[in-house]
Amino acid sequence: MDDSAVAVAEPRKGCVDVFNEFMLDGATLAGYYKIPRIEGTDAAPERLVPFSEVLSGRAAPAPGTWVCFYEDDYKFEPFWREPKKYLDLLGRFDGVVAPDYSLYADFTPSQLIWNTYRNYASGAWLQHLGFNVLANVRTAGWDSASYAIPPAPRNSTIGIGSHGCVKRLDNRARFVTDLRMVCDLLEPKRIVVYGTDAYGAFDYPRALGVDIRVIPSAMSVRIGEAHER
Repeated sequence: MDDSAVAVAEPRKGCVDVFNEFMLDGATLAGYYKIPRIEGTDAAPERLVPFSEVLSGRAAPAPGTWVCFYEDDYKFEPFWREPKKYLDLLGRFDGVVAPDYSLYADFTPSQLIWNTYRNYASGAWLQHLGFNVLANVRTAGWDSASYAIPPAPRNSTIGIGSHGCVKRLDNRARFVTDLRMVCDLLEPKRIVVYGTDAYGAFDYPRALGVDIRVIPSAMSVRIGEAHER
């Protein structure tokens, strides 16, 4: 897990930076795949709102509220295309959980590594700019440990999205196995969960004494409010 020296992004003359290489400026690159590292933090959100709801104006800034990207990838793809465009909008909130580009089981290794890179590069860049940033740890089995674990902070607070991952038994089994790997390798102090901790999905980290803070997904909150009406 040794980190390399701090990266310095050199602009390519005459080229449009579609790969967002500017995000590497000042980043510490971690592991064999040299993925930008997100530093640890003790800060944690009290409420999470998805990027698309912030963009649409449905979610307003409030104390303790952070922006997250736990939703379909297409809903926050605009952020990757023009990240600087949304700095003012994100800056109205108390912090940001790093993006959550999907790591589906049927993805090729190249797709998995690319999306992991985008998750960490975006978060590390925002952190370098002074944002409160929580590392979002998304893994895809033991094979992903070489690229998904080194850029994440150890003995710190991390974010994990469980929405849609624990209801089906097959999905739950993969999720619980990956979560055990994350806990064994990163030894987090706290896990901020966006979604649910149902079905004993977080029994292992709880047994280790990890503080589990569950924040219901925006969808479950809307469903609950609908039932109350």
